[in-house]
Amino acid sequence: MIVDKWQYQDLDVIEVETKLRQKHDKVNLLQKIKHWIQSIFNELLFFFHLIPTRLGFHNFKYHRCEDPITWKTQSQGLYVLVHGLRGHPSIWNSHVKELQENPDLDIFVPYVYKQGCCPLEEAGTPILNQILTYHKQHPGKRICLLGVSNGSRIVTWLEKELRKEAQGTAVKVSTIAGIHFGSSWVNHLEKFGAARLILPHESRHELAFGSDKARELLEEVLQPCPEDTERDYDFFATTEDFVVPHLNSALPYLNGKHRHFVVHGHGHNSIVRAVCKQQLERCQEWISSAAAA
Repeated sequence: MIVDKWQYQDLDVIEVETKLRQKHDKVNLLQKIKHWIQSIFNELLFFFHLIPTRLGFHNFKYHRCEDPITWKTQSQGLYVLVHGLRGHPSIWNSHVKELQENPDLDIFVPYVYKQGCCPLEEAGTPILNQILTYHKQHPGKRICLLGVSNGSRIVTWLEKELRKEAQGTAVKVSTIAGIHFGSSWVNHLEKFGAARLILPHESRHELAFGSDKARELLEEVLQPCPEDTERDYDFFATTEDFVVPHLNSALPYLNGKHRHFVVHGHGHNSIVRAVCKQQLERCQEWISSAAAA
């Protein structure tokens, strides 16, 4: 582990970031330049792959949270895939394609309310309500919460709420390029008075690096789960993330069951495709472990 305990109230963010870089970014200057060039190319390629979807040429069903969902009668488990700030569910296309190969899985890919440009609870509650309808129909079935960027905050909040609303349900949180501790770019934009042109007031304060909201949420997740409530955490990050430049925001330390995965040569969006198979394999192993137990 990087640190023995993640103390958010007394966090030396520079020290933790330095340790994470020493562990996951051991390359020389020429390699760093190569990785950044690769990341730019992969970002452009990623958006090129999304063009058909944005034009309406896709076979995937995304969900509006206000619409009723018909869950499978025999469900192996639920996957919830949450996109980022001002994003679109199509960022999960590679994941949905893989998941659809298993007809026994329920897949929920929501449009986030106001694209996440609102308080965390406001964005997460409509998604939570749909998850609870699944839980009511399939109590005890495992739930995988996948989030990218701001979606990482949302799925972390969902996990916390499910401790109360669906006690005893096993939940796995798996995030990509997460902003669990916020993004320093919001701080920079706020400093120069430009943040208000991009984000509403509540979002600016919540998404700032080291915000009270980020600390509060992470401290709540650090609290012990109710008895017989299983939790598991995977965190994926890239060393070339322009949007979330601090690894200690994408790779929090939550408990002994968390795992960190770091890739190189990918940007804030292209990492989603890059880690798709590994992320889903780990989720499926976790879901399948219930049947083997």
